[in-house]
Amino acid sequence: MEHIYSSAELLVGKTPLLHLQKIETEYALSARILAKLECFNPGGSAKDRVALAMIRDAEYVVTNSFHGAVFAILFGRRFCIIAGADKDGNTIRDERLLELLKHFHLEDHYVSAEDAMRAAAMPAPDAETIETIRQAYAESSDAYLQK
Repeated sequence: MEHIYSSAELLVGKTPLLHLQKIETEYALSARILAKLECFNPGGSAKDRVALAMIRDAEYVVTNSFHGAVFAILFGRRFCIIAGADKDGNTIRDERLLELLKHFHLEDHYVSAEDAMRAAAMPAPDAETIETIRQAYAESSDAYLQK
C-alpha cells in the first residue's frame, strides 16, 4: 500500500485517477484518457467534499446518516441524529448509529424528530474525550491487524 491515512477526512479530495491506456490504444486516440474514480471517496460519492465542508463549517449538524454522525463527532460539532420512523410513526432503531454513539458515550444525541429542538441545546462532544476514545479504538484496530 503506497499511502496509509489516519483519517477518512484526509481521503476526501484525493480521488484517484486511472489512466485508460487500453482505450487509447484500441481507438488510436492521441489524447490521454483518465477516469476519476469517485467511488473511492470515503462516502462513495462525488459530493463528499461538499458534504464534508458543510459538516466541518456547521454550527449545528442534524443528520440521519452514519457518515454525517462520524464527521460531526470528529469535527467536534454540536449535533443530533434524527431517528427514522416507519409508516405508523414508530421509531426505527439504527443499530449501527446507536453502536457508534455508545462507543463515544453520546447516546442522547439519537432523537426523534419531535425532540430535535431539545437536542439543539446539547453541547458539542468534548474533543479530548472523543480523541482519547478514537485513539484507543485505532490502537486496538492496529493491534488486531498486526496479528
